[in-house]
Amino acid sequence: MATRTPTAKPKLTKAELNPEVSEILQKGNIPKIIYLIKKANAPLPPENSTLLRIVIVTGVLLGIYACYEVQEISFLTFILVSSVMIIGNIFSAITRNNPYSWIKIILAIAATSVFLNTVVSVIGAATQGNIPSILSPLASLFMWTVAIHSFDVPARRDLTFSLSGSAGLIAVASAQAIDSSFGIIVIGWLFLSIISLNLLWKSQVNSKETAKQALIHTLSALTVAAVVAFTIVLILPPPKPLRSLTFPSSIQNRVPVSNPGGLTQGGATPSAPAKPGQPGGKVQVGGYLGFAGPLNTGLRGSLSNKIIMRVRATKPGYWLGETFNTWNGQSWTQTPSKTEELTGNPSFYIPFKLTGEPPQLLFGLPQNTETFYIAAPLPNLLFGTESPVQIYYPDSHLYLGGGRSIRTRDVIDAGTIYTVISREVRLTPTQLQNIMPAGTSYTNGLPQMELATDLQLPKPYYRVKALAKNIVEQYHARSTYQIVSALESWMGIHMRYSLNIPPLPPHADSVDEFLFVTKTGFCEQISSALVVMLRSLGIPAREAVGYVSGSYNPITNLYQVKASDAHAWVQVWYGQNGGWQDTDPTASVPYSTPSPGKIILKDTVSFIKTNLITILLTLIILILLILIFRTTSRIIGYRKLASGQKIIYKLNKFGARFKIQHAPEESISLFIEKLKQVNEIKNKQNLILKLESINRQFDDLEYNPETAKNHKEVNKLKAQIFNDLTELSKSI
Repeated sequence: MATRTPTAKPKLTKAELNPEVSEILQKGNIPKIIYLIKKANAPLPPENSTLLRIVIVTGVLLGIYACYEVQEISFLTFILVSSVMIIGNIFSAITRNNPYSWIKIILAIAATSVFLNTVVSVIGAATQGNIPSILSPLASLFMWTVAIHSFDVPARRDLTFSLSGSAGLIAVASAQAIDSSFGIIVIGWLFLSIISLNLLWKSQVNSKETAKQALIHTLSALTVAAVVAFTIVLILPPPKPLRSLTFPSSIQNRVPVSNPGGLTQGGATPSAPAKPGQPGGKVQVGGYLGFAGPLNTGLRGSLSNKIIMRVRATKPGYWLGETFNTWNGQSWTQTPSKTEELTGNPSFYIPFKLTGEPPQLLFGLPQNTETFYIAAPLPNLLFGTESPVQIYYPDSHLYLGGGRSIRTRDVIDAGTIYTVISREVRLTPTQLQNIMPAGTSYTNGLPQMELATDLQLPKPYYRVKALAKNIVEQYHARSTYQIVSALESWMGIHMRYSLNIPPLPPHADSVDEFLFVTKTGFCEQISSALVVMLRSLGIPAREAVGYVSGSYNPITNLYQVKASDAHAWVQVWYGQNGGWQDTDPTASVPYSTPSPGKIILKDTVSFIKTNLITILLTLIILILLILIFRTTSRIIGYRKLASGQKIIYKLNKFGARFKIQHAPEESISLFIEKLKQVNEIKNKQNLILKLESINRQFDDLEYNPETAKNHKEVNKLKAQIFNDLTELSKSI
């Protein structure tokens, strides 16, 4: 058996590649490098699609807007970069056939300057220990790079770089997004990107059908990915906030308050000193009567549903602003105390003696890490759960005021971010029951200096005390926890919550009026009544004000706190082993983060039920717009066709009835012969004659030079063919 000798593959010599290239490659490494650089920067065919350029520029502008939306850039920067971007792309479109070579040098110098400026900013932020602030310089680097590059985008490859740059901008902005509405921007950018990619593919392959198939495949893949992602989110467990060594904190605009350590008003005049509420007075967004010194329970402002802050927390809770200990029958005040100045940069440690809790209680307890993202001007209070021990705030001074309030020397404006680390001193009902068993003194462990204020009453309150004792006996309550639970249960049965209550009569006692006259009130009156009832029984209690946790957003993993979430509740003393514990007769604060899947399903069902008519109308309008767009596109496309193409288009529509289509390489004569063989046509002589007439007239119109010279004859033939086509369509 003969053996086969394998045929050796011919080797390609340098000379066979290209004489000019071969000569360059033989000279050495430097000529090779220069050649490769020139080859990489060789001009490509210009991109002439105006629609493609508009869509990609719109995507980049949306990316720039996304950075502005998350406050990484100012409005002025947004306008400036957007203007440069638009001007640059117009310049590139005009000069795409003959781009200026010198423009590359100018752009390279500009890009290098932007890069060096970013490096300096990042090093400065790192030196000051403010690592989170490097995101703004990075956003500016992305934006200015894309904007500078916009002056040199003549070809398809350059436009692809712009599209990639917009993806970088969206990614940088998404890293700082704290609102689920940011998803609308992402969806809009994704929509523009899909259109851009489809137009790029269409421009490259020069085939509508291929581009159409690519679009269908892309949309199919995205649909499958979205369904899979949504399914995964539905089954995910509740998210847990990450703990890191560096916590977010920043100030957008540093505006000092007029009286360091004093309270400010917030709202429309954020730097003005706080004022007590007045009957009929306006309550600003984010403002609350309890944050202005005295808490007048006879007043209630109408608070909006505007989001004032978002909070990422290990556990949700009451976001405490301050407490009050002195009651005069209508208003709460805080016994004057010395304001303590705290120093740090940027981390502040709160001394245990200033937290109001027994020091031994705080050791070893788990921490609750809460980051606050301020969305509207607020009083200069730093909120947090019950026992803050450390605060990350970008300043060197803070103040610990009366009522455990932590105050800044700057206005708290939209864009401010700070982090509070608190000790988790909240106890379970079982722990509260056992920590102060029956027979233990209600004031066990309470510092002597606080006894007078936390049990203070302006008068004996005989009726209130009698009512409280009657409730305790009725529920057989003995321990502090049992008494608190009994009073809350009784109030839940016999009292009613409402904001629409009559004004408090002059000189009337708010608690007496609520318990024995109206039996209807809002959180300040309900909580005040509970505090007075507890104090009448000898149990230390005080009024607390702040915000409830707000609604949880499973997409952003943030609690959205509205102005209407402003709240007043009660803090009760549970001895030296329990400290001050929150209790609320009017609101229920969730103690665990809910599952994202449950929240999404619940919100989705609720949204569909509430907006069913709007959703149906939107779908109908969308379908109508698609139909109008397709019809308009066909009409415009048909009108742009040449006469011969219009005739083929009409014949194709006729052949579609019998599932016969004209192939691009097929002659009209052959196509008409196929139509003549259709069962519905072959036995009808008039139809066959009509098709043959159309065939002859088409040949005369398209291929007879003499006919083409006679415009009158051309128009006559066109009219006759279209008339025959109309009659042909009507005959079947």
